[in-house]
Amino acid sequence: MPRSSRSQRGYAILLVLFFVTLMLLATISVAPNILTEGRREKEKEMIWRGKQYARGVKMYYRKTGKFPLRWTTWSSPSLATCVS
Repeated sequence: MPRSSRSQRGYAILLVLFFVTLMLLATISVAPNILTEGRREKEKEMIWRGKQYARGVKMYYRKTGKFPLRWTTWSSPSLATCVS
């Protein structure tokens, strides 16, 4: 094999290694942002669910005049269909 062919292969491997390193660094710098976005979406979902629970308790109180003592008391479908 000619000497220039070997040196070109060496440079090609170094170039590929360099680009792989750059891609890994870019991925590492973006990963925290993606994780934070996922956490924010979960927080939004939890806030929405909390508001729905509060709404359900208010509706139960308006219907019965007392607060629910158990989960099954106010989460049953029969009560939800009676309240508009």
